[in-house]
Amino acid sequence: VPSSLKSPRQFSHQPSLSDLLVAPPPPPPPTDWDGRDVTCPAQGFVTMTTFGRRGGGGLGRLMFQFAAMRAQALRGNWTIRLPRASTEGGGAAGVFLSAFPTTGAELSVNEHPCIKDYWSEAARLFDASVYRISMNTDMDGDMLSWRYFEHHVDEVRGAFTLADSVQRLARGEASDIRSTG
Repeated sequence: VPSSLKSPRQFSHQPSLSDLLVAPPPPPPPTDWDGRDVTCPAQGFVTMTTFGRRGGGGLGRLMFQFAAMRAQALRGNWTIRLPRASTEGGGAAGVFLSAFPTTGAELSVNEHPCIKDYWSEAARLFDASVYRISMNTDMDGDMLSWRYFEHHVDEVRGAFTLADSVQRLARGEASDIRSTG
């Protein structure tokens, strides 16, 4: 007999079904890898826990990966959540977000407990299954195709406005090149 059922001998009347069943305790709140409680965002998100940590690429690869995440976030009215660890220590993702501060990405300490699904690009080719991902999905892959963001081209391009400091530096470099012939 399951422990969640009460013995009929404990009742002075004929027990009802609600008397016999005891509700299970609520599940514990999600925790991060360090055991701290995590509040999952009410609005859905997409993430890429490998953002900036995959080898063999630079700014171009990050731009394509971010464009794919941005398009899916727009499709679902979700946010983009990037693990803070991927942006620390002068890593590629941190440099990317410094160069493009208009991306709208949110940084989080650790979203792993809130991730509900995982999507991985098949064979480094455009994978249309990306259009079926659900909220709170961890995306993975190179996503080196414009087709990942073809339905949101203008919105995605708008995220790639260089920071003023980067624009000033680039203008100065271009001016130096022009003046030296």
